[in-house]
Formats: sequence, C-alpha cells, structure tokens
Amino acid sequence: MWVEQWSAQFDEHVRRVDAAESTVLDPYGATNRAEFFAVAIEAFFETPDELRSDQPRLYSLLEEFFKFDPASLLRADSRGAA
Repeated sequence: MWVEQWSAQFDEHVRRVDAAESTVLDPYGATNRAEFFAVAIEAFFETPDELRSDQPRLYSLLEEFFKFDPASLLRADSRGAA
C-alpha cells in the first residue's frame, strides 16, 4: 500500500512539474523515482512546514517511513525561543 501511495505522489509531482505549477519540491525530482525520493527527503528535513502545507499526503508518507515528524521540532524550537 505504501509503495502505491508513494508512486501516486511521484506521478502528482511529475504532473505539477509538467504543468509548470509551483511546488516545494525541486523539479529535478520529476526525473525518476530515485530523484523524487531524494528531493522529497531533502524537503522533509530542510523545509518540513512548507512540505506539509504544500503536500500533506507526501509529508505523511515520509513521517510514516521515518517514524519522525521534523515539523514538530520546529514548533518546539519556536516555543522555546519565546
């Protein structure tokens, strides 16, 4: 099931890139599934809030895969900085 959902996210990314739509992910991720995985992971760890907002299903799949929510760390940091 996870693989099918992941594949659907890749297809959606390719569609958005082909349509010149804005996306948090690097367009290079539309090259193939391996590059999609790489750019998705990069966004997951570097810009988690933006990824979660732009592509919540993809974020959820990565959160499930890593058993980790990097956006929660940003929320915790922002509360601690106040």
